[in-house]
Amino acid sequence: MWQKGGTIDAFEAKWNPKRRASLPKSFLEAYPGTVHQVISTENYMNFLL
Repeated sequence: MWQKGGTIDAFEAKWNPKRRASLPKSFLEAYPGTVHQVISTENYMNFLL
């Protein structure tokens, strides 16, 4: 989880990019407006650079 400029970004890592990714309902209720991003073997370089 990363907070910057008043927004929260949540990151989920998946080895298999075809797997479904989602945040728990309780997390979304506690942190409304969260931006959810999935990091996988197909896009991890975008997060490193």
